[in-house]
Amino acid sequence: MDNGDSKMVFKSKLEKEDYLKACKVILKMKRKERKLLVFVLAYILLFFAILIVTYLGSSGGKVASVSHQSYVSNPAPWYIANLPTISFAIIFAVLVIIFKYARNANKRHYESNKLIQNEMEFTLDNSGIEYRSERVYSKINWDEIFKVYISKDFFFIFISDRTMWVIPKKYIGIDELSKVVHYFTTYVNKKKVRFANY
Repeated sequence: MDNGDSKMVFKSKLEKEDYLKACKVILKMKRKERKLLVFVLAYILLFFAILIVTYLGSSGGKVASVSHQSYVSNPAPWYIANLPTISFAIIFAVLVIIFKYARNANKRHYESNKLIQNEMEFTLDNSGIEYRSERVYSKINWDEIFKVYISKDFFFIFISDRTMWVIPKKYIGIDELSKVVHYFTTYVNKKKVRFANY
């Protein structure tokens, strides 16, 4: 590592375990940012779900047919009478499938993306960050950074809302960690920098 005043250079590598852990941290940080929105949407969905179940259950599994002389209540077909239960079972099964698929999505992404498995070299200076790997070279100015998350184990540098560089802290010396944090807190707009203790 170059400890000069105007430039820092360090190497890093994103192992599969680091990547999977980083994905969990990102998800937690994004949930925290959008906590109120998620809370409101969850309650709206719950409200509509209760309304639907109440409406479907209020018929009591009966379908009324009207004649000219009187109202006659005929038993509904089994699939109509059990519609709330069937709907719940289908929704539950779909959610389980989605959850299992999403749970393995990060692992599949890491294994299929050879670019993020390469060793990375980062250069930080007064103008911005330079990223270099075996196949990729990129440089971004400090004012072009979309967002920075600094967690207990990682630095997340967002180039856009969905594109980022992930730097595990374990490859950076203890003395140098404070210098990296100093670059982010000095050159990136403070509103774009988020800290987390997990």
